[in-house]
Amino acid sequence: MSGSTSTASEKRLGAWALPPNIEVCDDAPVQVDDLIVGTYWWASIGYKFGKISAAGDACKTGNVGGTIIIRGMPKSKSHIATTHFLVDDTGAVGWAKIYLPEIVLERVLEHELGHALGWEHINQDKHIMHSDYAKGGWNDRGVQLVERPTTDTLQSFPGAAAPRRGGLRD
Repeated sequence: MSGSTSTASEKRLGAWALPPNIEVCDDAPVQVDDLIVGTYWWASIGYKFGKISAAGDACKTGNVGGTIIIRGMPKSKSHIATTHFLVDDTGAVGWAKIYLPEIVLERVLEHELGHALGWEHINQDKHIMHSDYAKGGWNDRGVQLVERPTTDTLQSFPGAAAPRRGGLRD
């Protein structure tokens, strides 16, 4: 892969064979509801998740197979969110661990979920997977699993809520 000439599809290191469960550990600076909202963005472009729950066995035992766990960043570590994940020889993601600092911006959480889904950084301006927060955004070019309908075909109904695309929190 060469820096600026690589395509988004070349930046995916692996994919989950089944929708991953997500566990929010007790030390995480986010709650289950935050994660549910955070997955909406990825779900809107075709990704599926399993059960999202608070501090289950994966958090307690460290046996994280088939699970994305969300933890707080150890105080002695950097204030930058990080994600570690395992990809086997077949390209299947086996587990992921997301470490978040005390203050988490919405787009940072969604960016880290992108890593947990197997994506590397994609240095396109305004891209969700851009390595620099200031240059990133909500662009999903190359990471979609499904095509979104164009805006002229969207219909609304009372009580409908669309996935958030940013806001005052970031």
